[in-house]
Amino acid sequence: TITGCAYEDILVHNEYGPTVEQRAAHIHSFVDRFNIGVDDWSALSESERRDAVLNLLHVAGGLDIAFLTAFILGAASHRMAVVFDNVVTGAAILAAVTIDPLVKDYVFPSAVYDEPIHDEPIHKEQCRFLGVKPYLHYNLLIDEALGSTMGLSIIDASMHMLNDMKTFIEAEVSVAEDGAGKGRQKDKE
Repeated sequence: TITGCAYEDILVHNEYGPTVEQRAAHIHSFVDRFNIGVDDWSALSESERRDAVLNLLHVAGGLDIAFLTAFILGAASHRMAVVFDNVVTGAAILAAVTIDPLVKDYVFPSAVYDEPIHDEPIHKEQCRFLGVKPYLHYNLLIDEALGSTMGLSIIDASMHMLNDMKTFIEAEVSVAEDGAGKGRQKDKE
């Protein structure tokens, strides 16, 4: 609803349960009834966007998405990185970014799933809308926050590298006397 993508384009057919068309009709049956479908969220004022998202969370979201949205807003307000790797967390990210567009600066999608069982088209649409690309690609069928955990590990390692890694001079690395580095390094004296 927030991205404006047609439900039929991002829902995946599976062998069990209702068809894509039936699921899309079901979503339309409650979203349209509450007049939540907004063609252009950017045309709304900040308070109208906030009201529309809160209404959407009330009608179509669960408590998990509502709590995650609040958590994401709080984390971003404290300038904390928010890593996500699945559709549920992505829905909360979309809600938070719609409420406060500055949240987007703190959002990092860690993983991409290649299996339709993980609602991969929905996750791709969330990332497309946010203008971000996941940086981990793996074929695991388990998504129990594994992507976010690995993503946090990469961010943590990057921060250690930026903040704690010594320079060549601090580490007393000698100038190359042979090999590819010979003649390309300046004398450290």
